[in-house]
Amino acid sequence: MHMQKRFWTMLVLLWLASLTLAQGAPSQMDAALADLSSRIGREITISNNTLTNWQWSQDTFNDSSLGCPVEGEFYAQVITPGYIFILEYAGVIYEYRVSQDANNVRLCNQRSNSEPTPPPPLDEQFSNPLCPTPTEESGAYARSYVRPEMAVVGTLAVNRLRQSPSTDGTILMEIPNGAVFVVTTGPECDAEGIVWWQIDYDGVVGWTAESLGDERYIVPQPPNPLPQRSQIAVDNVTQLTLLSSIEANILPTLAWSQNGLLAVPGGNGANGVFVYTMSDLSQPFVIERDERVSAIDFIPNNQQLVVGTDTGSVHIWNIVTTVDTPFVESLSLQTHAANIYAVAAHPGQTVFASAGFNAATNADINRENAVIVANYDTVQQERVFEQAAAVADLAFSPDGARLAVVENNSGLHVWDIATRTDFVPQTNGAYTSVDMSRNGQFIAVGGQDGSVTLFDATTLNLVSTLSGHLRAVTSISFSPDSSLLASVSVDGTLRLWNTQSDANIAIIELGAIAVHDVAFSPDGTLLAVTIEPNKVVLYGIAAG
Repeated sequence: MHMQKRFWTMLVLLWLASLTLAQGAPSQMDAALADLSSRIGREITISNNTLTNWQWSQDTFNDSSLGCPVEGEFYAQVITPGYIFILEYAGVIYEYRVSQDANNVRLCNQRSNSEPTPPPPLDEQFSNPLCPTPTEESGAYARSYVRPEMAVVGTLAVNRLRQSPSTDGTILMEIPNGAVFVVTTGPECDAEGIVWWQIDYDGVVGWTAESLGDERYIVPQPPNPLPQRSQIAVDNVTQLTLLSSIEANILPTLAWSQNGLLAVPGGNGANGVFVYTMSDLSQPFVIERDERVSAIDFIPNNQQLVVGTDTGSVHIWNIVTTVDTPFVESLSLQTHAANIYAVAAHPGQTVFASAGFNAATNADINRENAVIVANYDTVQQERVFEQAAAVADLAFSPDGARLAVVENNSGLHVWDIATRTDFVPQTNGAYTSVDMSRNGQFIAVGGQDGSVTLFDATTLNLVSTLSGHLRAVTSISFSPDSSLLASVSVDGTLRLWNTQSDANIAIIELGAIAVHDVAFSPDGTLLAVTIEPNKVVLYGIAAG
């Protein structure tokens, strides 16, 4: 599916039937409304319902023209944060750009709502970043779902294996529908818009086509269906077995929703997010984006996903997993100048925390590694916490009153959000990851030295140090009932600990090149682990 750049997607979604916007708008929108009011000759506000519809997003522009240059004018060549506002009044759509200080207000264009939305240039369309810039002949290249060393299965009646990545290449053999083969290298993208991969099928090495436009010829090998499962507990954890695995063009991080959806970012060539339902792992829902997704977390209402990107923007997507129902991006914020390292959703309020490079804030602090706590309903920054080093991980306390922050291979900070107080445990080390138990008893941190440290969540006193991993811990996760703590390490193992006795009660050798993320499902029946290359493994205990 060819998707357009964020602006055009937002514009189309704006006029979807019955689309409602629950969130507010930033104060800079007042400047756009004031300008529109002066042009029309009547007061235009949100509250008086004079607008038919409206939408906004935050962005960073290369100069003070805010992306709307006028011939003959000169602009300061500085990075300029600002906002895009799309306002509809009396059948006319107005696109405004407003600087962060609201002193620069520019009406970029206006058009009748009855006019068709013009397509953007090809090089601005969503297209596979592993392929060259698309041409009129090729069109935008489809996103890549496959990666090297991953088995895939054909979806045509036959799929031809060719000597070279071209429809003119000599046909070596025909691969039947449903056949499994191994991708060895690629992709190659030709002038026709076809994405090619070199594969090994039954000992014969050649090239086969993955996609052309909207058509998919090969897809990842479907995972095994999940059986009925028992809840993972202290007394049965030794019965954990591998129930299924997901292999696709994905990155090694994940997030669970409270109703059991599993989100995994797409890898290079498939930028976006794959959302899996446990009832059918073979058909993920896909959010496609033009940026690389670097951090994700579900908002506890089950229906929204916070997505951080390598451009420093944070997006909130409404997730509705029904056939033919589009995911809707309800909010876009530029919280940092570049890569988002971590995001965390508040357990009970319309608040999220974002850590990344160079926070987009006017607060009088060192912004380079600062953490922003923002309210996505009021669209306001509620808190900004200064950090001495780049942040590796974030976690809210179960009551949302505190935010635990681990700096990369450095210390733990626990911020009291209401008072802006930074509590630092007396015993602090080189940490890599953090989680808080759901019962409010513990804060756990993974260590660069392979240890897992438990602190009392109230006093921040050291409770215990769990030793066993031979190399750095990369991720930790408490079970929903807080009786278990899972940890994974660069040493390739998954360990489970009894949080009340500190005993290491299970060790699973994952046999992976690298292990990155681990998380219990909200119902406690699955333990998901991301490993390389491009794989999520799902452990559980089959019922009966």
